[in-house]
Amino acid sequence: MADGSPTQRIPLVLKPENRDQTAAKDAKIINAFVEKVGENEYEVYKRPGLGVYQALTAASGSGCYNWNGNIYAVFGTTLYRNGVSIGTVDGTNGKYTFSSNQNVVPQLFLHNGVAAYVWNGTTLSTVANNLSTVQTFTANTTSGSTTVSSTSINTSLLAVGDAVTGAGIPNATYIASITNSTTFVLTLPATATASGVNIQASGAGYPGSSSTPICHGVAWLDGTMYVLDTTGKIWASNYNDSTAWPGNFITAQSEQDGGVAIARQLTNIIAMKQWTTEVFYDAANSTGSPLAPVQANKQAFGCANADTVVTISDRLLWLATNRSGAKQVVIMENLVCKPVSTPAIERLLDNANVTQAYGWQHKEMGHIFYGITMPLANLTIVYDLESRMWYQWTDPSGNYFPVVDSTYITSGQGHIMQHISNGNLMTPADTTYNDLGSVFPVDLYTPKFDGGTRFNKYLTSLEIIGDTTSGSSMQVRFSDDDYQTWTNFRGMDMSRQRPMLWDCGTFRYRAFHFRHKANTFMRISAVDLQLMLGTL
Repeated sequence: MADGSPTQRIPLVLKPENRDQTAAKDAKIINAFVEKVGENEYEVYKRPGLGVYQALTAASGSGCYNWNGNIYAVFGTTLYRNGVSIGTVDGTNGKYTFSSNQNVVPQLFLHNGVAAYVWNGTTLSTVANNLSTVQTFTANTTSGSTTVSSTSINTSLLAVGDAVTGAGIPNATYIASITNSTTFVLTLPATATASGVNIQASGAGYPGSSSTPICHGVAWLDGTMYVLDTTGKIWASNYNDSTAWPGNFITAQSEQDGGVAIARQLTNIIAMKQWTTEVFYDAANSTGSPLAPVQANKQAFGCANADTVVTISDRLLWLATNRSGAKQVVIMENLVCKPVSTPAIERLLDNANVTQAYGWQHKEMGHIFYGITMPLANLTIVYDLESRMWYQWTDPSGNYFPVVDSTYITSGQGHIMQHISNGNLMTPADTTYNDLGSVFPVDLYTPKFDGGTRFNKYLTSLEIIGDTTSGSSMQVRFSDDDYQTWTNFRGMDMSRQRPMLWDCGTFRYRAFHFRHKANTFMRISAVDLQLMLGTL
């Protein structure tokens, strides 16, 4: 090369290349994303900024959900509906998951593994937990009929979902409904006609206990709500009634690992355990659990943290693990799992504390993002399902991106993100260039560049190829010693048609750090370097 030689171009499509379990060295993209615009042509965009959708009481964010066009969110111990408190909930066990059913009065169901609640549009009710006292009484039954009458006990002591036993009562029979103070209806007809027969009713109630807790996650399928406990039992609610849990379950037991999370894909229930995942379908069994296993669909991926499980269209993504304890991100499509994390991302995960880890999603500008926020590792990683690229996103101070959950807005405005601690529901948008008023940096770190030769090179000029934007600027610095030390930043005015730096020094190999920190739009595609070849 010599003066006037062709310019060398550095593309800014940068995959994470961290060589170890930290992100201190090598290439990465922070607070931006990549879009392919032609054959081997790419552009880097600044990530969406965050504006306030609703400012609620500052407290830990613990889940949000859109149901029938209304936004429900838990902050601390309060459940909000469209920004208005509708009740107090348990605040001891982190993130809530939500689902709903279509009862005569539709129900929103939510739980956090410790407590479960049902909202019917007007009232928030706690779902009763565990076995209630067994009630013994005399009653009249009719063979072939589901009605039990003339009880010697007031039915106010009974509940829908209570298990019923006695002469002429089939196994796995429960109270389907209560007619009045002396009459109730069974789920199965009696097999004998009798007067004054002794009958017992015992409430199964919502499953789970201190010794066998319910895992995070919930799934609804064909009218039944399902939750998973840590022993691998999948518990079923009554049909279209999340307040009644008659004690029906099926166990995910292809391997003897414990339950971690439950979800739904297509028309199947997915039970994620410590190092395996099992699939179930609705077999419409007349007694016991409606589910049956899909024997050929056991997957050799478990779940490292239930709060990372996110459904995006018909795809499931989560932070997975296996028998060796290695962590990776997987996607399930059509009941088949495959890893999407790269070796570099998995090196970051190896050393990350994922005791707290929260999955969320966002769609913007034709891109679908799946993010995992890990506060204890001070790290947020983001996967772009369209470009299949990985990024890091941060807050304006360079710490983890403080999002714990997300949901969509029915009006078509996109997604809502829930802040992890300050009580805000936020709207991300590509036309917002800051987070809640604070500008965040976009940082692009390149691999080490040597121009194809180990000879010394003099960089006469550097030009950034990107949009001309009023008020926008870019800062650039260099490292010539393998990311150990950096020069001071030099500024470039991105409002100019050709933003350039001159006299950028001599190097044998060099890494570049480009930083955009302005309350403006940013789109760039490459950097042109004008080099002069020196001597060895």
